[in-house]
Amino acid sequence: MHAGDPAAAQAQIDLTTAYNDAAGRSVGAVTVAGNLGGQTLTPGLYKSTSSLEISSGDLTLDAQGDANAVFIFQMASTLTTTSRQVILSGSAQAANVFWQVGSSATLGTTSVFKGNILAITSITLATGATLDGRALARNGAVTLDTNTITTLAPVPCGDVNGDGVVNIGDALVVAQFDVQLRQCSQLPPPRGVRREPRRRLQHRRRPQDGAVRRGAHQLRLHLQPVCMPMRTSSVRWRPQPTEKETETCAPW
Repeated sequence: MHAGDPAAAQAQIDLTTAYNDAAGRSVGAVTVAGNLGGQTLTPGLYKSTSSLEISSGDLTLDAQGDANAVFIFQMASTLTTTSRQVILSGSAQAANVFWQVGSSATLGTTSVFKGNILAITSITLATGATLDGRALARNGAVTLDTNTITTLAPVPCGDVNGDGVVNIGDALVVAQFDVQLRQCSQLPPPRGVRREPRRRLQHRRRPQDGAVRRGAHQLRLHLQPVCMPMRTSSVRWRPQPTEKETETCAPW
């Protein structure tokens, strides 16, 4: 719990930045008004000059097979739901849904809501309401009453391409980086930098080289990646973890 400390202050700054970003989007905006219940919407920016509600039926957000698709809802006033659901389909992700609320948001009793609520005033979750995402209020309180809130799931160990699962796609990305790194190793070193003699590198054979040559599909069977922030180097590998390490990613 952080209250009035530097971490809380930084969180407030970050929320303000995110709110202003969402509110400032304008390209390709689709005008909506009133009740979104019973509709199916595809990825994009949706803008209301007043309030929005979900009460006449469930709202379906269809990403059409794109797990990276983004939905942004802008409203000048309130967001209200009754005992309805926001349904994600077509690989839509709650992490990619943003509700920018110009006033306050209220999720009705036993409603099921998906996405990140960024409200300028307050957010209220009525009894039994479920939220898959985050409730972030800038100037007021977030009020809860016997609610279930599921925060955004962490990226699984080995999920290199960010699709939420560890599969052949991740192995192919690693193989691609392997090829690119090999190509870069053939470039001449910058002026004033001496390339290390090859004879001193022969004992440094990376453990994944053999698995990549035997087929990218075998890579994930023999190696376990170490989770790290995506940078130019992108991926680092180590042998299969011990039993104690199988539950969480090893620290970078």
